[in-house]
Amino acid sequence: MANAGPMVLVSPAWLPGAHSTAGQIEKLTGLKISASGEPIPWTRDTRPDNDEGTGPDVLWRDEAANKQLGFELKTDKDDPATYFKKDVAQGHDHLEWMEQRYPDDEILGLIFVEPQGRTHGQANPSADMSHCLPASLGAIRDRLLALIEDLRQHSPMERLIEIGKESEEDRWTLPSLVKAFKPTALADLK
Repeated sequence: MANAGPMVLVSPAWLPGAHSTAGQIEKLTGLKISASGEPIPWTRDTRPDNDEGTGPDVLWRDEAANKQLGFELKTDKDDPATYFKKDVAQGHDHLEWMEQRYPDDEILGLIFVEPQGRTHGQANPSADMSHCLPASLGAIRDRLLALIEDLRQHSPMERLIEIGKESEEDRWTLPSLVKAFKPTALADLK
């Protein structure tokens, strides 16, 4: 595809044969990616918090558009959850890490993925912090899986054409995905 840009491959945190989410993805070897028979160089993306001990749990970047979106996974919280000062302080730290790591990128925010709940009165979240339910991420996943299943119905040449059309759709940009998550400002969770 002549107009193709950077592509992110996502690997599961829970690797086959591992008994936790601590699989050693850095030992994945032998993956080869090619287009029209020519090898494509690639760099494995990581989860900053797992790999460096700091930064958001997950970071999505659009290098071509210089945009980034961080995720803090709080799915282990009780339902309804309370987001305390320490949770929000961690969010401030993640936003600072994002700013320092990629200073030329626009930060679209830090989304706490968690059960519905409230923000404690002593916590002071920034306007860049929001909340979404895990089901919102699941809906995006389901939309992508449906697209993949639809593409599988086409011949290889038709797939290339359809992928080209789909990759030009605005709905897959980071700003559009943020809207699709239907985030609520963390400060509004009272």
